[in-house]
Amino acid sequence: RRGAEQVRSVEMFMFNFPSLRGLSLFTNLTSLSIMQQSLERIEGLEACAQLQHLWVVECRVRKIEGLSSCARLERLYLYGNAIRVVEGLEHAASSLKTLWLCDNKIAVVPNLGYLTELRELNLARNEVEQCADALRECGKLVSLNVAANAIDSFKETAKFGRLRALKELALSDPHWGANPVCRLSNYQTVALTAVPRLAVLDTVPVADETKALAKATAMKKTMFYEMRARHARRRADEAVAAGARGKAYVMGE
Repeated sequence: RRGAEQVRSVEMFMFNFPSLRGLSLFTNLTSLSIMQQSLERIEGLEACAQLQHLWVVECRVRKIEGLSSCARLERLYLYGNAIRVVEGLEHAASSLKTLWLCDNKIAVVPNLGYLTELRELNLARNEVEQCADALRECGKLVSLNVAANAIDSFKETAKFGRLRALKELALSDPHWGANPVCRLSNYQTVALTAVPRLAVLDTVPVADETKALAKATAMKKTMFYEMRARHARRRADEAVAAGARGKAYVMGE
């Protein structure tokens, strides 16, 4: 029979567990999974200094807190809660590699540049309109899922190209849904042109041929619209000149 100090993993699923208590004896715990509970707060982890993986999902948590002793935390899953603010991660800033905050109520993403080891971030199904600038300093971020949010412009989509390590980007996901920008014409062309390093877009692997086609299409459309713009400017100049001649003629009379 093992003592509590020998236990490395604890899982609690689908029963009434309103608070995190009794974990003080599990001093060597490395993985803790709590799913579909009536839990409203993250607490009671003061003795869990060895914790590396934490799941508190599909509960009633409203705030990211109680992680001050979890300096070795590498993977944090908090999806399916009622979180509105991304906070409380400072103590795991140098260790956290995976962060899932999908299916919450987050509208604003703060600067997460202090998460220096972050590789994977999932913010799907929230209320985010923009987040690329907030992630610009996350130099190791490889995978980003922001599907089913409120991103509605190519301008914001283009900003993801500034994330120098990004290889996987999801603005649309068959599980979560899509952003409004995904319904715009030429969306995939714009996304692949803006983030040429992508290996996966919207959960689908991107072939080199697809990237080349997107680049060629973007160049053709750029040339077309530049030609249209020059034509419009020429017509405007001609209209202004004609107006000036007409005014001179009337004034001359």
